[in-house]
Amino acid sequence: MGSVKWLDEAQGVILLRFDDSDSMDQILADYEQFAAMITSAPSKTYTIVDFLELKSMPSHAISRFPQFARLTPPKNRSEVIALVSQRSFITMVTEIFAKVYPDFRDRFVYFSTVQEAQAFIEQRIREAAG
Repeated sequence: MGSVKWLDEAQGVILLRFDDSDSMDQILADYEQFAAMITSAPSKTYTIVDFLELKSMPSHAISRFPQFARLTPPKNRSEVIALVSQRSFITMVTEIFAKVYPDFRDRFVYFSTVQEAQAFIEQRIREAAG
């Protein structure tokens, strides 16, 4: 089952994790929780979306694009969305999403492991701190 949690006490990095047991309705419910958490965070956040355990595309995923676009926090609240997957369908679907909603194109960054995504985000946080 998917989950949504902060990875740090400062509420700067959030992790969404999805797997094959998640229905599209459950994924949207977790995504709504994610959006609410970011909105209430004290400052800008970074997001890691872990799709490593998602082996197949949930049905009707593409038809739900408008809901995901509406729920995704603005760039000034969540600058980077690190997508973790080793499956080409995740890259394909997120690239389609970015073509339909071009405001997201420069926010998606792809990684093979959660650790790679965390290291990238930690580097971005250090750079932002000066």
